[in-house]
Parts: sequence; C-alpha cells; structure tokens
Amino acid sequence: MKYYIAYSAPIAEIVTEIEKAVFTAVEIHPKNNQVGIIETNLSVEELERILSHYDVIIINDQIDEWT
Repeated sequence: MKYYIAYSAPIAEIVTEIEKAVFTAVEIHPKNNQVGIIETNLSVEELERILSHYDVIIINDQIDEWT
C-alpha cells in the first residue's frame, strides 16, 4: 500500500527516523518537500501507531476509493 505522510516542516528532518521505524525507504514528494511517500504492507492503523509520536498526517494513496 502506498501512503503519503505530511509533516509541518520539510519531511527530510524526520525521514531517517521514519525509515528506521517502518523499515522502508521514504521518498520525498517531488513537488512538496513537506510530504513523504512510502510503500509498505502495514495497515494505516499500524502506521499511525508506529508514527504516533511524530506530528504527521497519513494519507492512503487510494483516497478516491473512500467515497
């Protein structure tokens, strides 16, 4: 599953910590340096739990399917 992770500052400030926490690479969005992109088998609930101590917003790539 692909997720977007939004942060209130440049995501590069916490990329290393996120990568260590979720065991996968974080790609910085090419048009917005406050957004990281990850692909993982974790559910959004698991990802939220793991990243709960960071002030981030997690957005599922399949947001169009929610409606």
